[in-house]
Amino acid sequence: MGLILKDLLFEMIGKPPEGATSNYLGVSKDYLSKPYKLPERAVISGKILEITKLTGMPLNEDEKKGMEELRGMDLEFILSLSYAGTNDYLYISTDSWPILRDWGILPKYYYVSVNLIKAAYDGTVVDIYPKRDVQA
Repeated sequence: MGLILKDLLFEMIGKPPEGATSNYLGVSKDYLSKPYKLPERAVISGKILEITKLTGMPLNEDEKKGMEELRGMDLEFILSLSYAGTNDYLYISTDSWPILRDWGILPKYYYVSVNLIKAAYDGTVVDIYPKRDVQA
């Protein structure tokens, strides 16, 4: 169970949070940081569900092979709270980035669908929507 999120992989201009790459997914505050009262830099853990092309074109054979390998793999994000607007940002950790990068899953070209299952901060670990899957 967890928070199911699908968003276009973006790249920020500027300095990402410590321990993170500049690549991120957006997530509504209403589904993650507000209900769980998460602080800046909470570490969010999840699993890859699916990766699709921005164009909606079918995956080629190499991409299909990559998707089979990527499905179910763990990803770690660093939460960055936005104080304006309705979204926060999940920056892909430097440890997790090679998982996507090595298959050519690059910002602005792919949607990434993940199941977010845990948040960790200040020695606390919280299960995210442990009773049922919630679609963001």
